[in-house]
Amino acid sequence: MRKSCVFIAFTLLVTAISIIMAYGVSKRGLEKVTLRIEGMTASCCTLNIKDALLKTDGVKKAFVSFENAEAMVEFEAGQVTIEQLIKAVNKSGYKASVKEMSRSYEMPMEAKKEIENKFKELSKKYKIPEEDLEEHWNFVRKEAEQVFEKCCKWALSRGMKMNDGESYCKSAILAAIGEYSWTKEPFENPKENERR
Repeated sequence: MRKSCVFIAFTLLVTAISIIMAYGVSKRGLEKVTLRIEGMTASCCTLNIKDALLKTDGVKKAFVSFENAEAMVEFEAGQVTIEQLIKAVNKSGYKASVKEMSRSYEMPMEAKKEIENKFKELSKKYKIPEEDLEEHWNFVRKEAEQVFEKCCKWALSRGMKMNDGESYCKSAILAAIGEYSWTKEPFENPKENERR
């Protein structure tokens, strides 16, 4: 029983990665970043920073905290880079750096339908309720997302540009699940990663 659960989880993860690579999920949806802000001397400074961020194309939301000396920004993946967000803050007279990143990907409808079809197939084949498959798949996806975030944060802290850091982390995750033939792909398709 345990082997079949591991096999199902592995199959779902490989399917998800295949769909993500085929549809470029990382090109769609929203991303979030928390920027550390230096140089604020009063709470009014938050208005200048928020205004600078919201004037940047692709930024959907911005919240700036004087008390925490940070800005939380939600933006469209592919429309603006983190480097552009940092420059916008720096141009307004403050110093920004990445504190924390997170992602909130929305799957394209076609990819979502493909995954749902896989759930149906696996449900029939192994007599596992589709809801259980979906719940576990989302759990695995969330865990993988957290590992990816930690890797990206590490890469950025070492001075890597965002696209190189993402390629590095995608390659490591693919290697971790035994997809060695795909580990070079994130590095070989720079157009896919140029969004940052």
